[in-house]
Amino acid sequence: MRRAVFSQLVWIALAGSQAFGQSSPLGTSSTDYHPTMTFDVASIRESKVGNEIVHSTFYPPHTSTFRTQNINLSNLVTLAYGVQYYQLSGNPSWDFETLYTIQAKSDADADAKLAQLSDRNARLEKQHMLQVLLAERFHLQVHWETRQGPTYDLVVSKLGLLKETSDASSQEENNGRTYPPLYQRSSSKAGYELVAHGASMAMLCDVLNGQFGRPVVNQTGLLGKYDFVVPYYGRFDADRRPDDTNPMPTLDHSLEENLGLRVKASRGDIPVVVIDHVDQHPPEN
Repeated sequence: MRRAVFSQLVWIALAGSQAFGQSSPLGTSSTDYHPTMTFDVASIRESKVGNEIVHSTFYPPHTSTFRTQNINLSNLVTLAYGVQYYQLSGNPSWDFETLYTIQAKSDADADAKLAQLSDRNARLEKQHMLQVLLAERFHLQVHWETRQGPTYDLVVSKLGLLKETSDASSQEENNGRTYPPLYQRSSSKAGYELVAHGASMAMLCDVLNGQFGRPVVNQTGLLGKYDFVVPYYGRFDADRRPDDTNPMPTLDHSLEENLGLRVKASRGDIPVVVIDHVDQHPPEN
């Protein structure tokens, strides 16, 4: 069986709803903005790979470029509809056995338009472009459902640890590149850090959705913007081996120790993208 090694190479905060914007049912925006753009050219080829698979994706929201290597259908749908894996249903049996390499782009006018859009609207356009590509080439058909499922509430467990930023526009810069208000960075193989510069609790919950594998609902009542660093290795104690000596805390412990926040198990409505039909072998060009 193939063993996938996933490496997202996307210049955005994090993959998932934070990165691409949560789509409303049927891919429509909850705002007045209605995306219309499409790719002008696209090449789709089935990947010829061995047992070791590296998946890389380059999908910046403010250009029309989309490049991905060794991607499966589930990853494509999550990118196109701005959802997490737990929000997918109806995946075909061949989902993890068939991988694709895709290159797609529009023209200079599209790049100019995307460059002028807000982050949210640019991501909505890029989602729409990928939705249209999947519908035309893979004959993808989906519908949305709302299902009851497990969620987490993010609540305050200890006051005084979170400090509001003194500069709401504060963002870290490195080598001439400005980072988003909240992003994940690697701290070698030992673990990771969530780094915030003027991030809201809504942004944090968007990121935690993907980390914890279920919706995280903001119940903190905190309305400000904050600077913080959350180091972690694994989500919960159950994710770590009994003999693991890594000194980094798990994500749930680190949230409480560093931010005074706790995730509490709950249940709620979850929007789900249901795959009704998709072709395994789309035309290559």
